[in-house]
Amino acid sequence: MLHGARKKDGIIEAGFLPPKIEQSELNKLYRHHMHYLKGIRGGQRAVLRYVDMSGLNFSKMNFTDADLTGCNFSNCDLSNSCFVRANLFGGNFNGSLLDGANFERADLRGGQFEGVSLNKTNLLEADLRKGQLIDQNGRPTSSGACNFRNASLTQTGMKGCKMSGAVFEGANLSEVELTGADMRGTNFKGARLKGVELSSANLTDAQLGHAALDAQSKTSANMMMAQNLRPGPRAEKLSMLLDNHEEWVTSGGVSGARMELPNMDLSGFDFSARILAATNFSGSNLCDSDFSCAILSAADLRDVVLIDAKMIGADLRGADLRGADLTDTMLDDARMGVMPGVNKQTQK
Repeated sequence: MLHGARKKDGIIEAGFLPPKIEQSELNKLYRHHMHYLKGIRGGQRAVLRYVDMSGLNFSKMNFTDADLTGCNFSNCDLSNSCFVRANLFGGNFNGSLLDGANFERADLRGGQFEGVSLNKTNLLEADLRKGQLIDQNGRPTSSGACNFRNASLTQTGMKGCKMSGAVFEGANLSEVELTGADMRGTNFKGARLKGVELSSANLTDAQLGHAALDAQSKTSANMMMAQNLRPGPRAEKLSMLLDNHEEWVTSGGVSGARMELPNMDLSGFDFSARILAATNFSGSNLCDSDFSCAILSAADLRDVVLIDAKMIGADLRGADLRGADLTDTMLDDARMGVMPGVNKQTQK
């Protein structure tokens, strides 16, 4: 029997467990649970609620059908572990390694996975919706949203996931299977979704306007109900805007017109070697766009998304980059600092 636990109706309850358990106690619990799964006499299903298991090694352990509600798994090694149909409601996995883990049909509502590695993890039909734990004073312990901020989920299986309201800000979901997933109201600001399969996914109110999606991923999805930015101008219109803007810059504002492209989807556009000084791009999605050798001095680039954009050799002196997402932006030989003649500094 696990130290500090009690046996009731063939179940291990953690009502008397110390706040923090050690690896030796986890190993004992695992042996009892494996006996339960195999139908061996004396086995008991693992039921540990609100226990601190931070820093422990779960690698390759099988806790199928376990109840681990509200437990702290932070900084654990859960690689290649199995939690099929497990109740992990409100679990804290921050800082943990979950590569190759199996969470098929697990209850992960309200889970915290910030900065976690979940590459090639199985989340088939897992429940990633909102869920809140309440402390002894009746106060919620978190916002309740399932949090995957800055997590890495490359090649993760998420087919049929229930993930409405989840947060994936800054996460990498490259080559993820999301067929049939419920993604209503999900936050993908600054997330990378390349090579993603989104067919039959419910994207109603999903925040995709500031995410890095490639053409393949967009083609597989029904984006009509998602929250998107306005589409950028067509090629002919853009060419006219660029010519008018260059005339405005070179004439010192006497003729032509300043180019205004705020809050638009300009991902993948080619602006290389163009004169874009003082252009307003604020709030736009510029992922995968090419600004190589472009003149962007004094440009308004506040809150833009420049994931995987090319700015090699660009002139960014005096540009306003406050709030910009520069994840994997190519800035080799880009010039920053004071803009000559106007004492205007690059802001980041």
